Amino acid sequence: MDTQIIDQVNLCKEKLSQEGSPLEVIIELRKMTSKEINPPLQEIIQSDICIQLIAIVNNTTSNEIIMESLWILTNVCSGSTLQTQYIINIGGITTFLKYVSHESEDIMAQALWGLGNIAGDSSTSRDLVLQQDAVTIVLKQLERKDIKIVNQRTIVWVISNFCRGKPQPKYEMVRPCVFYLGKALDKYKNDQEIIADSLWGINYLSETEQAVDDLINYGILQNICNHFLNSNKNTTLTPAVRIIGNVATSKDNHVDILLQQNILQPMIQLFVHDKKAYRKESLWTISNIMAGTSTQIQKVLEQPNFYQNLISNRNQQQDVRKEMLYVISNGLSNSSACSFFLKNGVLEVLFEQLEVGDSKMNMVILEGLQLLLKYINKHKQVFPVLNGKLQHLKDAAKEYLFSNMTDKLKEIYKLLRAYEKRNPPVDAINSQLESLKIDENQQNQIKSSYETIEDDEEDADEDDQEDEDEDMDEEFEDQEDIEEEEEENCQQQNNGYKQKLQGANAIGNQEQESPYIQGAAAGPAAPPNLDQLEFQFTDEQQQQQQQQQQYIQAQAAAAPGP
Repeated sequence: MDTQIIDQVNLCKEKLSQEGSPLEVIIELRKMTSKEINPPLQEIIQSDICIQLIAIVNNTTSNEIIMESLWILTNVCSGSTLQTQYIINIGGITTFLKYVSHESEDIMAQALWGLGNIAGDSSTSRDLVLQQDAVTIVLKQLERKDIKIVNQRTIVWVISNFCRGKPQPKYEMVRPCVFYLGKALDKYKNDQEIIADSLWGINYLSETEQAVDDLINYGILQNICNHFLNSNKNTTLTPAVRIIGNVATSKDNHVDILLQQNILQPMIQLFVHDKKAYRKESLWTISNIMAGTSTQIQKVLEQPNFYQNLISNRNQQQDVRKEMLYVISNGLSNSSACSFFLKNGVLEVLFEQLEVGDSKMNMVILEGLQLLLKYINKHKQVFPVLNGKLQHLKDAAKEYLFSNMTDKLKEIYKLLRAYEKRNPPVDAINSQLESLKIDENQQNQIKSSYETIEDDEEDADEDDQEDEDEDMDEEFEDQEDIEEEEEENCQQQNNGYKQKLQGANAIGNQEQESPYIQGAAAGPAAPPNLDQLEFQFTDEQQQQQQQQQQYIQAQAAAAPGP
């Protein structure tokens, strides 16, 4: 601490204790605390001058002394949370509320500033103010005749601070503020400062469903949508956009009313705003609407330039791209949205973003891909962009970024397997070539390139990566490999049957007296017991043919007569 300042503060403290008017000393202290850079607030607190000031204020009739003293206390409240808490502890809230109702409008205004600083410091301090019926006392000042516009602005700012902070205040304590702030939007429509503070106050409360009900019932929400969403002033546009965003997270009937106000086009235009904040806020709002009912989703999809403006953010900052992806993913539980996005080429966008996203973004992408692949397989659609993505995801699964997404990757892996079984990559390419009507030479070139890729892949399967790929297939429970293994087992069983049958032929040739091949005239011969026979190998093809012929003759002899 500056020794000179400490000495100056201590001198003022001594003068306040002396007989006579303290006004001159108080003015000096007010000037000290009003410095823009490093005001000696902590020195004032440690000297206990604030306690002296409250005592002086409560025992004087001088408006000037009251005004200057309240000014000092207000300045101290503009400091840190600890400094504000100090003023609360020595009775600052009670003192400010007392003088809010003072007949002097200037003293009222100064007391309002003190209350506003305390309420705006923290949710704890705000609640302490509200518990002393501050809303009623402050709103009553609006009944004053010919109140100055500057003081009306102060009242609106204080009311806005009463609504601010998290956790939010108990709604019943601030509910009267909603009506007043909504009314201020009409009454002071040409005063940008009052409009901005009113919108911010409404924004703080609009996160609760009960407040949204009041905003709708009072017509405040409709007014905001129709008059402030197209504003070109940042001070009013920002809170207006946030209010609409908060309502979009509310109940479905609230969102329906919101959509009736034609807010979609202004929001979609904000997708391409120069300022990042508006892009992000508008995308967040539409993503919440896309998580709503089928009707709500369809209204978004029908908007002109929706998709074009949406994907214009594919190269924006990561937090903006994340909101873009939520807009896509949230709607994909709806089949119409799946069809819409697929027709517009969303698969390419999702795989592109998968290369550059963080873990949270990639989880959103994978969830979207899962829903799209289910839709594609169900409707037996073909998308050449999916060619090679199976191996792509296998490779991606080995990266650390995807370490917590194994289950999701498994599901997508299976869906891609099912897709490739139905649409082998080469067929998908042929389908694309046919649809694009590429001439035969171009087709041959592309097919040749694809065959080269296939050859390279086959060679790659024989190198050192073979074991790693097999481990990956096991991890994802590769259904195709399981089916191939079952088919191979089945083939081996068939081969075993054939081998035993050949053995039976040989033995049947050698043991014609066996009861198994000597049938009575009354019925057909009993079949050979294949489990008791063994396959006998021979290197002479002629001997095999001879044995088979003898067996056929033996069977004919055992057949029943007419």
